[in-house]
Amino acid sequence: ISADFDNNHVNAASGGALFFRNIAEDNKFEGNFNNNSAVYGGAIFFLNKENNNTFDSNFDSNVGLSSGGAVVFLNTTNKNIFTGSFINNSALGKRSGDMNGIGGAITLRGVSSNCLFNCSFVNNTAAEEGGAINFRQTPINLTFASEFIGNTAKYGGAIHFYGNGTVNNSVFINNSAEDGGAILAHGDLTITNSKFEDNIATIGTNHVSLKD
Repeated sequence: ISADFDNNHVNAASGGALFFRNIAEDNKFEGNFNNNSAVYGGAIFFLNKENNNTFDSNFDSNVGLSSGGAVVFLNTTNKNIFTGSFINNSALGKRSGDMNGIGGAITLRGVSSNCLFNCSFVNNTAAEEGGAINFRQTPINLTFASEFIGNTAKYGGAIHFYGNGTVNNSVFINNSAEDGGAILAHGDLTITNSKFEDNIATIGTNHVSLKD
């Protein structure tokens, strides 16, 4: 899919620009997604079995009225590769439920495995968890090789997740939250060759907060 999607809005549904139901596999997403909005997944919403996809797109100023400012993945996500950029996306938290206000750029709920993130995440915001990315439930073997700059949330200014992950060759600068200015993780986290600078937590740990 190589196209630009601008100014698409759905006020009572998911996926402002694109909605995929059931299987979305072996796709390559290119182009730009700008100023789209929806309740869940301001630009794209995936429902069930999102595997072997490549995202080489730019997402700018998309809004999730509840969660996933740019993209929501619901249920099984496996072997997806993310490049490109996510800038000024937001999850406003204006609905109810356990997904409300999470993932300023990306929300993944369900089993998320074997995914690589090699992106720029800049100035994304979430009302509750994961200013750039939120993983809800079961992340497995996730690798981050990205830059996270100026993202904000209540918990996990850049990343918030439950499960295990690896951060390698990444940069975290000027992210902020109440706890976990850069990262808040519930599980095992391995960090190598990465830079943390000027991340701020008003109550908890400035850079990385690890929870049981």
